[in-house]
Amino acid sequence: MPAYMIYCMSAYCLTIWILPLPRLFRKAKENMMHRLAGTVFGGKYIGDLAFRGSVSVYQGMMVNFFYVVFRGPDRRDYAVAQPKNERGEVR
Repeated sequence: MPAYMIYCMSAYCLTIWILPLPRLFRKAKENMMHRLAGTVFGGKYIGDLAFRGSVSVYQGMMVNFFYVVFRGPDRRDYAVAQPKNERGEVR
């Protein structure tokens, strides 16, 4: 019986702690958007759709560039080994 009471109290405490979280997240998001909009880059990023698209394209290009740079030294040939005849030709 005491275990059930403790379980109910802990569930109640967890509910009390979780209830304000959505409001806190919403306020944090509004605060961050306000701070971001206050900068030159952030204001342009939020307001200009074409600028946001170009940032997205450049971001993708940079990710691909770094992938090539860091993948470059590891140039393995992943081709499947082909069976060859006695002259070295692929069958």
